[in-house]
Amino acid sequence: MNFYQTELSIDFGEVGYRKSKQQFQVRLVASELTELIRAAKNANRVYELMLIDRPGDVWDYVWVVIETVPTSIRERYLQAWREARPSYAEHPWPLNQIPFKQFDNFFFWSGDDSEPEDEAWLNQRNSNNMKAFADQLLAMVRNAQANLGWNDDLLSHIIATIRAGKHPYAYLDRSIANKQDEGQPNEPIYTPAFYAKLEEILADPELVSVAYRDGQDYQVLRMMATEQRRRANLTGHEVGYALHLSVLANNKISNSAWDSEIWLFEEGLAHGDLHIEGENRVHKDLLELVNESWRVPGRYILSAQNEGSFQGYSMESGEGWVLYTQQQPDNRRRCLERIASRRYQSTPVLNFGQLGQTLYDFEKTLVIVGASIDTPIRTALAKIIAEWQQKNGEPVLIVLGNEEPFESAGCRDILQPTEYLSQNKTHIADDWLKIILREKCRWLDVIIALDAPDWVTDLLNNRFKHAHRPWPIWVVSNTNQNSLNVDLLLEGNLAENLIKFQQSSLTMSREF
Repeated sequence: MNFYQTELSIDFGEVGYRKSKQQFQVRLVASELTELIRAAKNANRVYELMLIDRPGDVWDYVWVVIETVPTSIRERYLQAWREARPSYAEHPWPLNQIPFKQFDNFFFWSGDDSEPEDEAWLNQRNSNNMKAFADQLLAMVRNAQANLGWNDDLLSHIIATIRAGKHPYAYLDRSIANKQDEGQPNEPIYTPAFYAKLEEILADPELVSVAYRDGQDYQVLRMMATEQRRRANLTGHEVGYALHLSVLANNKISNSAWDSEIWLFEEGLAHGDLHIEGENRVHKDLLELVNESWRVPGRYILSAQNEGSFQGYSMESGEGWVLYTQQQPDNRRRCLERIASRRYQSTPVLNFGQLGQTLYDFEKTLVIVGASIDTPIRTALAKIIAEWQQKNGEPVLIVLGNEEPFESAGCRDILQPTEYLSQNKTHIADDWLKIILREKCRWLDVIIALDAPDWVTDLLNNRFKHAHRPWPIWVVSNTNQNSLNVDLLLEGNLAENLIKFQQSSLTMSREF
């Protein structure tokens, strides 16, 4: 472990003329720099830390502690102290302390008339001793910068945007960038066991939304944003689609600083599959809140205190936490329906007839049309895909066989391995599909496989069988597949049903 000197004592001895000499001793303290590093590790003031890249930058974080100084310097200090005193607030300087740069401005050269105390300080200011102190403070900063964000999805993302010059603060003046309001990190309000339980629940792949009421705790907000970023990194979704977060916020964080999307409410609260309950002093009783049909937490309620019992929920507790779990919890697809149309500004593309069976336009979807699919089905599906694409959706469409219905409907980017299959070169088509999946399907939320051949489903299974984080792929098919686990089996007249499914989704859009 590296050891860095964050204090430097400077003793000039007696300074002055003959019998009027006085002691001159000060101490430099860089505790603000260590505080900045600590804050950055907690995802606060990260941009400010990453801006430090010169030895001269560290002086902004150094204070001078006045121990024994000549009368003239004491007078300069008192004058500066009076000028810095705010009208209606506590003085920002601790007793007998002053920011380094302001102290440094006390001193100036006047040729042969320079005062002894000025000469003493200015010579010291440019000494190797002072340079060495600044150098090792910069080394401490660089070590912190290099190690910041390891195994932390939120911090690593923030740092990546800073280094790429894409952070929102990159376009601001340095002094303005360093004064942005990023919320107020507090000492943890809850027990370590509470945070451990929250971390466990946030990773639940079925969760789509989280709501935190009486959001006083910075650490909870940071954990929510970290999980949102983790999911976004894994899937390529925008953060709001990766995990919907809302807070009835007393401690307001900066979405710009984190590149997060947390809905901050002063009144009310969005739905949460996980509802986190802080100390409720002035808000609606939790039981009353839970009984509102659209707001019922579909999976969990995590509270710092015992809230009694709730019908339909089991209950367990630990040190500083009580967890209520739905006995018949919503699955991910139902959780998606509860929040998507209300908050995502998203549009249903298909509703397959039941709750928890809706496909949304933002979902990363692979549609495979097998060669045996007849023209009426192709025509119905082509209309759906074309309208989806017109609304800026980006489904990946692979068509085996007749592509004319899709071209006539105006579908874009129709992918076909026809030339390989017509030559009975399935192994080449297999390589072609691998490239498609690698380049266009980094992540999939949904696979719609209609009469997909075995060579396709076998490859999809090999490619995605372990892709269960942060949530599993939803597979919809008109046939039971040997390789893929089908979640929704489409039966009956598929051409007619596709039209009904699209019409049902339009009805959902109008209802919300």
